Amino acid sequence: MKIEEVISGEMTTKEITYLQRTEVDDKIKIDDKVVLMLHSTTDGYFWSYNFDDGIWLEDNNGNIESKSEAEVFQKLKTMDTEEFIVNIKEELTKE
Repeated sequence: MKIEEVISGEMTTKEITYLQRTEVDDKIKIDDKVVLMLHSTTDGYFWSYNFDDGIWLEDNNGNIESKSEAEVFQKLKTMDTEEFIVNIKEELTKE
């Protein structure tokens, strides 16, 4: 998977290996534009944060969508992608 921007954390490469669960049938496709919240593995691969909570797919209208059911993320669903990224960056600066 190619990396366009890293919002938080250190990343020295422009490409990663993203692991997807085999039991899901709605995997990320090659041309999908996504915002991912990731955890790294000890062998250099990446999983999404808390399954669906870490997968945000941009729709054809430039809005972000997720299957996350976490209450904290509900206000972010269907938000404009750029606005979503700004919100995530603001939340990260509060920590």
